[in-house]
Amino acid sequence: EMDCTADRILSKREFLESRMPALKALVSGNSSSTS
Repeated sequence: EMDCTADRILSKREFLESRMPALKALVSGNSSSTS
């Protein structure tokens, strides 16, 4: 069970890291259009 939880956390982290460039672009795009 511990291993399953660790795998789930790791895959979620990997998912977030893979989405990070898009999220950063979204955030910088929003902040630049806001200011």
